[in-house]
Amino acid sequence: MLARFDADRDGVISMAEWDRARAAAREQITAGMVARPAPATNLLAKPRDGRAFLLAAADGASLARGLRWRAAAGVTGFLGGASGLTWVLTHLW
Repeated sequence: MLARFDADRDGVISMAEWDRARAAAREQITAGMVARPAPATNLLAKPRDGRAFLLAAADGASLARGLRWRAAAGVTGFLGGASGLTWVLTHLW
């Protein structure tokens, strides 16, 4: 930094030299921002063709697999509960 911005070569960066260093850094950053393309814009919206709108962090296959397991557990729980209730009503009453 001294080699580049110490104009009077006294080994100390003065306020004027520091301001020039900051201006050079600002120009370098601005030039880098112009040279780099802007990131793609993502849009989250309801599909226009009537498809289901589902936002998930997982891919479709693992999401479907998890939902299948939950559905199977729900059906099993319902059938077990209904069987238990039927047994209680027929044997205890």
